[in-house]
Amino acid sequence: GYFGQETTDHRKSKPYLLTKIDPILFDRELSVMELFTSMLNQEFETYKTEMNFDNTDYQRVTDFKHELRNVIEVLKDISKGKKHFSDKDSGIEVLLEIQNRQAFKETISRLVENFLTVMSLKDSDSNYSNLIIQIDDLDLVQNENVYETLNDIFKFLGNQKRIIVVIAYREEQLMNSVIDNLVKDNMLLIKKDVIDTFELKEQAARFLEKGLPKSNRVYLEITEETSIEQILFPYLDPDSHGLDDYLEEIKKSDFTSKYSSSVPISDVIRYQVMLDTRLMIDPVDKFEQTSLTYPKTIRSTLQYLEKLWGLESYQKNLMSSDSKDKN
Repeated sequence: GYFGQETTDHRKSKPYLLTKIDPILFDRELSVMELFTSMLNQEFETYKTEMNFDNTDYQRVTDFKHELRNVIEVLKDISKGKKHFSDKDSGIEVLLEIQNRQAFKETISRLVENFLTVMSLKDSDSNYSNLIIQIDDLDLVQNENVYETLNDIFKFLGNQKRIIVVIAYREEQLMNSVIDNLVKDNMLLIKKDVIDTFELKEQAARFLEKGLPKSNRVYLEITEETSIEQILFPYLDPDSHGLDDYLEEIKKSDFTSKYSSSVPISDVIRYQVMLDTRLMIDPVDKFEQTSLTYPKTIRSTLQYLEKLWGLESYQKNLMSSDSKDKN
């Protein structure tokens, strides 16, 4: 609900996009919270020289650095482990540490608020309203680290008003990672026949559904009947270059007038392959299976289209060759 809104200072509200997180970093015992905090600090240090601070802005920067130190201190305490926590000499220190951990979500919320306020100082036209975190291919991380990372995201980054977490994963692999961790934690109960793996699968499903509700998931699988509009629309800028204009340009160039937003991706690929190679990929018998000819995900489809549209058509190559022969 924040995107495109006008703020009280009449600047356009927009999200702040952090660099995509490579999950391989989690395999090196670096938690998602430690990485997240480091990225905020790095972003601030990178653009600090571009900001024109006045007296009130310095207070905002001070607040950001203060909350950053608070988060770092709590992360240091958490990383020390339960043994160090229980062996502290002072009871007051133990109580203070418990309070800090309980208030950790609120501390992160204040940190993000201050970060967005400070980073808005470098952009005279926009006001940053949300922070977007991208985690790619989380399912490829070691099972134990996947479970810990999900726990951190659900506990600290989930349900934050200013944070949007975008995670790319294969659902089956992510489920297996959670189940693997639950099996290790409950091995004694499994051996004593107190619980079985079916129950653990249900626990894993509930865990993922609570943290990653189905209503918030976007499935990237497609079929050969998916329209070209459904694939390209999210990647077109509606402000400067609408879908209708884009399709109109396509009609005037590589595609015939029959192509419109409702045309299936299979027709687009079939026609473009014919233009580029003079090969028809239609089956001889209409009952033959052709579904394997076409990509099954949005990513592979975009790569497929990028490759096809980057090729020079067969007819152009032929004309160019004839021209050279005549010369």
